[in-house]
Amino acid sequence: MMRISAADFEMGNVGWVHQAILEVVPEEEAVDESELRSAYESVDEEGKPSFEEVMEHLSGRLIERNIGGRNFYIRRKAWLSSGEVAKRLGVSLRTVQAWGQRGVLGAQYMGDRLRFAAENVEEWVRGKRSGIAFDQSDRPAVSQVWDNEEDAKYDRL
Repeated sequence: MMRISAADFEMGNVGWVHQAILEVVPEEEAVDESELRSAYESVDEEGKPSFEEVMEHLSGRLIERNIGGRNFYIRRKAWLSSGEVAKRLGVSLRTVQAWGQRGVLGAQYMGDRLRFAAENVEEWVRGKRSGIAFDQSDRPAVSQVWDNEEDAKYDRL
């Protein structure tokens, strides 16, 4: 019987190298690339992909940022809270919660908490949804919330 890690299964790799690198990156801290390379080198597998290939495979799960001439990595969040979305989009919490109740931005309830798919929020920010981010005229459900007079005072905060 043979087992492979879930991360490697998703990447189509027989082994544990992807999982080994993911396990080095905690949820709320960024780590230096040297730690990831050490984790990579600790895995002894026949035919394992290069470090660069593994990092490319994991690009959907990790965010890379060069700080002070060094590469750091942090886990990419899959789900965002209403507060995180409001901050990212520069709108009020109330607006985001109203969007969530309508299922805008891939919102889902997880238990009693409203969560938004981080990928959908980032697509919206980049303007992939309609070509221009926040063009409410193309989104009647959103414009009703956006133009709500009661909510306007919160949007100015």
